[in-house]
Amino acid sequence: MSPLAILKSFCKRMHYGAPELLPVDENDATICAFGMTYKLSEIYQKPQRRDGLLGRPLQRVALYILLQAGLVTEHVETRTLHGPTGRDTETGKLQMFVDLLPLHAGPIKPPLDISPRRPVQYQLRAVVWGVHGALLSKTTMGKKVADLYVKCFLEGSKKEERTDIHFRSVDGNASFNWRFVINFDYDIWEQKVVFSKRKRFSRAKVEHLRDPILKIQVCDNNRFQADTLIGECCFDLREFPEAEVDSEDNPKNTTMRTHSPLCCISAAGFCRQALCCTKGHRREFANTPRPVLYKPTNQRTFSLFRQYRTCGWWPCLSAFFPHQTGAFSLNVAKTFRLSSTKTSTGKRADEQLGHGVFVQ
Repeated sequence: MSPLAILKSFCKRMHYGAPELLPVDENDATICAFGMTYKLSEIYQKPQRRDGLLGRPLQRVALYILLQAGLVTEHVETRTLHGPTGRDTETGKLQMFVDLLPLHAGPIKPPLDISPRRPVQYQLRAVVWGVHGALLSKTTMGKKVADLYVKCFLEGSKKEERTDIHFRSVDGNASFNWRFVINFDYDIWEQKVVFSKRKRFSRAKVEHLRDPILKIQVCDNNRFQADTLIGECCFDLREFPEAEVDSEDNPKNTTMRTHSPLCCISAAGFCRQALCCTKGHRREFANTPRPVLYKPTNQRTFSLFRQYRTCGWWPCLSAFFPHQTGAFSLNVAKTFRLSSTKTSTGKRADEQLGHGVFVQ
């Protein structure tokens, strides 16, 4: 990577504004970064020998900014090799690690470790207690029912975990008490999850970086066709939203339902004339529930890598439109992989082992 590309990547990673490039002419350039303006003619006021071999002006200014930013002073330089015929003929490129150490400045410092950073191993523990107000997508004997279960996985991972099935839920509520345990590797510098995959016909593993997004889906189990996705919620572990609960720790937003009237249509005034008891009634199916337009009541977020634990109710939303199709109770905690072996916890519906995070 060139110094200018490293500078742009550094600004993006540290959430700074992108550097503004202002080329003046062939021998001068200006870059605005970190609220300051750097000009090549002001940085190097005296003309240096072999200016053409030092690189382009923009690259020289970008390298100067990186040196002033307190980063590692060493840099991998790339230089063009020219043949004996002249500078117009390029015969290759040379990459070199430049590091000048003056002997009169004292003892030489130990070399820096430039080996690739190893990701930190984390373990995510999530307990799904129950589901409230889920929309019912099936009709059985004139009643709306659903066989509810919850899926949990990290975005980009092929492994997904699911709870057992709560059969024949007629009010959209279900209870699980199910524990998910997800192990993942997290790159602290890139702030992304590392996935290792093998390519076809190759033994070597290739690492892929994905955002740390936890997906929780509420589904309806079907026997003869694909399962129905009722709603899902995506959590960014770096900006985890706070739970939306009321003063009694109940979900704030609930789905709206339409109920058929239970009283007689004729208001019991013409029963004897209309002979309602002897006439065959028309079979009426249950009305379809209507989802509620989701309006977030709490937009505060926090980093799960700093707080380590949270619990409460979160809404599950439809896939295409921001409509709330239910809510689920969740208890999430994050710990290091090494410490998780000392405080092990049971998976699925097993009992608690040791002194884990979740104690019933």
